[in-house]
Amino acid sequence: MIALFVAFLFAAVRIAQQCTNSFTRLVAVGITTWIAVEALINIASVRRLVGGHGNPLPFFSYGGTALITELTAVGLLYNIAHDS
Repeated sequence: MIALFVAFLFAAVRIAQQCTNSFTRLVAVGITTWIAVEALINIASVRRLVGGHGNPLPFFSYGGTALITELTAVGLLYNIAHDS
């Protein structure tokens, strides 16, 4: 599962690097950072490195609103990649 998040991180960083517009680059970096940090916090709390914060693991844990917003953000990231 960690490998999937690392692969997502590399793909999203590549999308951000290929952007020609600075606004879309910042949006791509923001989405990437948001999902990567949320995954890192969840994985660290499961490994008991930090206290439990109650945030769901992106794309895997049950959470209706969190899942909808993450999938919307990935759709936006896909649109940025398609336009670049």
